[in-house]
Amino acid sequence: RMNRSSTTYPVFRGYVTDWGQVVPAADRAIYTTVQLADAFALLDATLVPSVYEDAILAKSPNVYYRFDDSNRLTDSSGNARHGTFNLTPTLTTSLLTNDTGKAWSADGNSRAAGVHTVNLSVVNVQVEFWFKTTATSGVILQMRNNGLSFFVMLRSGKLRAWNSGTSFYDETSAAYNDGLTHYATYDANAAAWSIDGVAVAKTTGSEAVPAATSGSPA
Repeated sequence: RMNRSSTTYPVFRGYVTDWGQVVPAADRAIYTTVQLADAFALLDATLVPSVYEDAILAKSPNVYYRFDDSNRLTDSSGNARHGTFNLTPTLTTSLLTNDTGKAWSADGNSRAAGVHTVNLSVVNVQVEFWFKTTATSGVILQMRNNGLSFFVMLRSGKLRAWNSGTSFYDETSAAYNDGLTHYATYDANAAAWSIDGVAVAKTTGSEAVPAATSGSPA
């Protein structure tokens, strides 16, 4: 409110974010520049970058990599299991609606080294990720735990989960290299793939060393 000639006028209702006091040397008076924000400031403070992130954090994940920081592989789970890139990754627009973050454009050369405490060979895990590709060979996401123990890969457009401890794999029957954005989950406990929220058919088999582990996924 402002008072002038004994009359008080309502000017603004909201939040003071900074008083900003300055004392110039010339006249030694105290000047205050008040920084204000309306009620949307409270709303901004409660919003997360995307609905997906909110859902993921509600699950208390062991590790959550957004792949949106070229300086460090930041773990957004709150567990501080940050990693590094061997090469500076190429970042592009996020695949998620209303997400202010970025996505990692895999070029077949850049590798991410994360830090986690889950022994993938003995613990039933669930991996989920968003991807968009037109590749027909090569690795999309590979997870190592000491030796190669589990990874999710693109194989002729299909996604495969493979465990080196048993050599058995579960691979989607259909290919998903159509250049569209897809959400994939693999539940190791149920040995089941889900694409875009729907359980999909799979094929199973045994392979000591996967034949297609190289290439340049896009």
